[in-house]
Amino acid sequence: MVKVPQLEVDGTMKDWTSRWLASSGDDDKSLIALICWNLWQNMNNVVWEKKLGTVDSILFGTNLQLSVWKIAHSPVAQMRQVGQLDGDGRIRWAPPRNGWLKANVDAAIFPGGDGYCIGIIVRDEMGSIVQARNVRFHGNISPRLAEAIGIRRVLS
Repeated sequence: MVKVPQLEVDGTMKDWTSRWLASSGDDDKSLIALICWNLWQNMNNVVWEKKLGTVDSILFGTNLQLSVWKIAHSPVAQMRQVGQLDGDGRIRWAPPRNGWLKANVDAAIFPGGDGYCIGIIVRDEMGSIVQARNVRFHGNISPRLAEAIGIRRVLS
């Protein structure tokens, strides 16, 4: 659980953030950075798409991104311990040309028309993650349309 300092009446956002970061460990700092990023994304969604996220949706996105970030930065030996089924990994990721980026998009459709989620990851020619994010939507659409929406998000 991350401890959040009180916002002082006469204090600035910069002072509050500085106090918060100074009193936090490395894991909490990663979480704080992702919370700030998701709040920023929410503000942009309000301004540009007229969509206000809920506290739950912001925290869900933050936790999911932090989990994905930790997996992406875990040691290779630790990743080898993950069980695989016969046939897993037949399609392998290939890096883009030098100086290019490659975006991969996937979608998950939730049962009962409970919405869908799009996962996007952008990597460079070394396979390093440039950006990764996920977005959850309400509505009931086909997997192909959900992935097309994800591709549109990458290009915008």
